[in-house]
Amino acid sequence: MEQSLPWLPPPIREALQKTGVDGDVFLVGGAVRDAILGVKCRDYDFVLAGRTKQIARRTADFLGGDFYPLDEERQVMRVLWYPNAKEVLTLDFAPFQGGTLEADLANRDFTINAMAVNLADPGRVIDPLGGAIDLKNRSLKRCRENSILDDPVRSVRAARIAIQLTMTIEPETIKEIRKATGRLGSISAERMRDELFRLLAGRRVSSAIRLLENLGLLKELFPEIARLQGVEQHSAHSMDVYDHTLAGVSRLEDLIDLLDQENANEPVPDLTSAQAVSMLGPYRSNYRDHLQERITDERTRRGLLFFAALFHDAGKAISTRRGADGELHTYGHETSGAKIAANRSRSLACSNRESEIIERIVKNHMRPNLLRKSPGGATPKAIYRFFRDCGEEGMDICLLSLADLLAKRAGAPDREDWLGLLELNGSLLDAWFNHREEKIMPPRLVDGNELMAALSIPPGPAVGKALAAITEAQVEGQVHSPQEAIAFIQRHQSKKKKETARDD
Repeated sequence: MEQSLPWLPPPIREALQKTGVDGDVFLVGGAVRDAILGVKCRDYDFVLAGRTKQIARRTADFLGGDFYPLDEERQVMRVLWYPNAKEVLTLDFAPFQGGTLEADLANRDFTINAMAVNLADPGRVIDPLGGAIDLKNRSLKRCRENSILDDPVRSVRAARIAIQLTMTIEPETIKEIRKATGRLGSISAERMRDELFRLLAGRRVSSAIRLLENLGLLKELFPEIARLQGVEQHSAHSMDVYDHTLAGVSRLEDLIDLLDQENANEPVPDLTSAQAVSMLGPYRSNYRDHLQERITDERTRRGLLFFAALFHDAGKAISTRRGADGELHTYGHETSGAKIAANRSRSLACSNRESEIIERIVKNHMRPNLLRKSPGGATPKAIYRFFRDCGEEGMDICLLSLADLLAKRAGAPDREDWLGLLELNGSLLDAWFNHREEKIMPPRLVDGNELMAALSIPPGPAVGKALAAITEAQVEGQVHSPQEAIAFIQRHQSKKKKETARDD
């Protein structure tokens, strides 16, 4: 291996040199693999004889990053370094597991992750298990017998790596993965969460989910999704709920890939994609920043959106009913699905904010399409109410609604439906990005105290309702000043009193 191969970004290499390490420090695992493949790496694992806490803390100080113990008992330390405003790199420092480098490598998950480089001798790759050959042959092999049984989370990792690196899992490793399915419950929620979100934040997510299914893992990890197999849908759909779900995840990835293209003039595969680019293109950079936003140090909005996409129709397993018209209907599936998704995210130890984001996306994923079909369409009031309820997740919901429509049938979507939804989402995104203060968050004309004084009403829910009514009147252009706001709500209340008296 050539010495010039860039194992580490220069700032990390320089920081480690400044720590005054007097022994050997080895870069191991996925970082070595990714450097050989020429793939950008965000996670770096280092092993050494000892003093991990001191070296990790000093490295964090030199980088200006964050430091914290990941596993105090095993002396595993973590450094988070932020090379720019949108990126975070993870550096983990651990002592040799087994006392030596050789024992440490033998106890790793897969041979392609059991290579090491001594930072004092970067021209040589230490590869006792033949990981470089397996990497070249695209063969994913366990490091030793019982490697996966001893740590069942590695079975999920196998699916992720196989799909993302286009590798084939060798037969003996597959056998052991199948044996390990019953042990997945022994894995901590935090470790399982981290592995699953790495899968969801990666490439070819729908293929990874299908591989989990083929390996017998899906029903253990996401029983709510496995349960969707064979659940029939309305005749407007050509697939059952499970296949539609995975098609939606795949179409979502396609849309995000279109947004990721650096050049807006790059060719697109078909007319449907070209139409999507035409509508979404003006918001390309906005979406990139949005999807890259870190909700926690470990997880971005992109991963949460794919979690929500995977669960967006989870409620159909319990809400599908055949109506008097002979058709299958799923009324309320978005509400029940939102609860299912939120419960699953909480069982994986996601933060409250993450669970709320997921729940909001699933609960409202039908809103754009329902709004498209409503008589008034994207009225100022409808746009205001959409973002009032969806907030920043409205951006995610717009993308998911498009993917959902594309996944109804194989091939091109119905032209009228597709163009109508694009136009509707275009109105929503234009309001959010270009007219937010005017259409979504107008400045308050009166406060609660002023309203109570003007209307002679006590504190209570009526005040909040009156303020909300004024805001909606603002976005509709009916009121523009405090005086007009007071007059508007007085007319509104007078009208309600007359209606009540007439009903009596």
